Amino acid sequence: MPSARSEEKQQEMRSAIAFLNSKLTAVVSYTAADGKVHSATVFYWVSDVTPDGFSVYFVTRRNARKFSSIVAIPSVAIVVGAELEPMTMQIEGEALPVDAADGLGSLDELDKRLADKPNLKMLYGGAFFPKNPFSSLEGVDFAIICVKPTWARFMHRNSETQAIEFLQVLP
Repeated sequence: MPSARSEEKQQEMRSAIAFLNSKLTAVVSYTAADGKVHSATVFYWVSDVTPDGFSVYFVTRRNARKFSSIVAIPSVAIVVGAELEPMTMQIEGEALPVDAADGLGSLDELDKRLADKPNLKMLYGGAFFPKNPFSSLEGVDFAIICVKPTWARFMHRNSETQAIEFLQVLP
């Protein structure tokens, strides 16, 4: 039987995942080979959710600065914020390119994987743009990055007390 603390941690994880699933964009920070820190806004999705963790995925170009930097130094930080409300998720972890053999080697495969995420499915299908920017990534330039978080903290307002809470989701 799970302890009360583990049930509390699972509820915190569920709240954090619900917040992440309610957003589309994140800022990913990484270190370039020259030691400078860079940041980029990405569209992301959460998957592989278990009571012990989750993964964050995003699409990029293989010729992008972030791709080569992440391959060289896979330690990243991610921040997802909320507009006009005190909510944020801060994540640190290891980022690795997903191999095409994992079933995510093309936008068609990605479309199938995102079947339960309609906003992202439409986004990567080009619904929000006059011209689909993602279709130009097909082929050798298409890359998906998977971030395995090692640390995560969720800040939100407690709906009962209205106090700001910092929940240490991972580890």
